[in-house]
Amino acid sequence: MAADAPTWMWTYETLPLGVEALRVLAVETACMQAAIPRDEAGQSSQQRADKAMIESMFTGIHDMFWPFMSSMPAPGDFERLITDLKEAARALHSAQPADTRTDLELDPGKLVFDGAKTVSDHLSTWSGAAAREFKAKYLDPLPTQTAGIYNAIMLTVELVRLERGVWEGVRTDITQILNDAIDTLRNMPGWCGKDSLNTVLTTVAGLATIAAVPLSPLGTSLAVGLAVLDGTASVGATLLPDDPKKFLRFPAPNAYGVIIAVERAIAELYARINEQEHKIARFFDSAAAVISREHDSYIPPLPMLAGATQRNVTGQDYMGFSS
Repeated sequence: MAADAPTWMWTYETLPLGVEALRVLAVETACMQAAIPRDEAGQSSQQRADKAMIESMFTGIHDMFWPFMSSMPAPGDFERLITDLKEAARALHSAQPADTRTDLELDPGKLVFDGAKTVSDHLSTWSGAAAREFKAKYLDPLPTQTAGIYNAIMLTVELVRLERGVWEGVRTDITQILNDAIDTLRNMPGWCGKDSLNTVLTTVAGLATIAAVPLSPLGTSLAVGLAVLDGTASVGATLLPDDPKKFLRFPAPNAYGVIIAVERAIAELYARINEQEHKIARFFDSAAAVISREHDSYIPPLPMLAGATQRNVTGQDYMGFSS
């Protein structure tokens, strides 16, 4: 935003009114720069024709801003998904039904596996290969696998939050472009008038905020931060640092130049959105690739018992003998 920013500001909620104010001000400024009197009674036929042409030149202003007012995701659109993911994480986080916390931090050390702790007692009389396999491949790795799933869910929560943050930033940036354009036009007629449109883009994915989140805990092959994606999923270190604010300066010698500058600023905002969306998508795809490659760290294999039939289920390879 320009250093001499006005105290009046349009907000995202009043964006349609602000866009119309921009159009009206652009027409008024262009007419003044063309020496067309404000009073229609004092205008010649040529000046009236010139004013009509000027008005037609600025009819596309609404179309430039329309996508941001009509089809852009709202931050609230992501709340249901975040809630559902956190409910899934809560189901893994604690066996206590009284756990009503609305926010879960990524803390696998606090996971509770009360049910799993007693399984061995109930199966103490089970013998056979299936029993040994069940203990080795199910009971023993269960805490680590469940904690890994929990972390993967919470990582997804963070990525959805970042997606929500991108669209919150877009609302801020498109409103900033509008206000800076109006500010430029209002200062243009005076002796200290501006000859450029200055604005700033702040939309960012914020990936650096989750750079240290582990995908899997407790010393497994994934028990490093998301830096694991750098080496094993071919995602460079440049993925993690957040983009700084982007300051824009476009020539705007007259009213029409201001609107052209607005169009260029919006194009820059589109590019910024695409960059941040691409970062989140690459991050998500890379995390999914790690989980897929380390499938056994999250999901146990098909148990031997799945091959049992009525004829062999009591054999030593399956249920064994009970005592």
